[in-house]
Amino acid sequence: MFGCICAGRPVQTNLTTISPTQFAFTLTPPLNHLVVFLLPDTVLPAGTAATVYIQLPGKPFQLLGAIANEKPSAIFRVKGLDEATLAAAGVIGTLQVPLGISVEPVENVQQQLATLQNGTQQQQQQQQEGMSTALVRVGGGGEQRVETERLAKRIIENCYNFLTGFVQNVGGEEVVAMKHFMEWWRKFERRVGQDDGFLLRDAE
Repeated sequence: MFGCICAGRPVQTNLTTISPTQFAFTLTPPLNHLVVFLLPDTVLPAGTAATVYIQLPGKPFQLLGAIANEKPSAIFRVKGLDEATLAAAGVIGTLQVPLGISVEPVENVQQQLATLQNGTQQQQQQQQEGMSTALVRVGGGGEQRVETERLAKRIIENCYNFLTGFVQNVGGEEVVAMKHFMEWWRKFERRVGQDDGFLLRDAE
């Protein structure tokens, strides 16, 4: 139903079902960015969306964002699980981090996202006030969010353009074999390793 990609690693589809509307992946740090997406042919029930949470060590689940039928994938930045932080804490290779996904009514999801956005804006404002003597680039958070959405769109477009060459008509439905998705991922991962800025340059 859902897939997950931690930057620089293969696709994870080993989803654990907690309940009919709750699911989880187990991730192994270090982590910086991850992508959560609906698998091909997966459609969420009408009027619902899927919230995505992560549980950092010693903390409750934290909302990262959401995906929906209209936005079937999203890139999330994860803080506090980078290699340097884990090395300083002496826990590299020993942690496992739960990533939770909850299918909820879209109204509930929108409310949670609004709360998340307000909290982020307040945090940014506090940071700016605390650095009033420094040169602070006002509005950087909004630009970063736009840049993340732009990057997510470019990844989806790259995948779509590749997979359309393998579309087959089966029983009146256009389908693509999963092996072609895996082939795209291997090529995409290799190219990102060679040039991690190619997506944004191609969009210009």
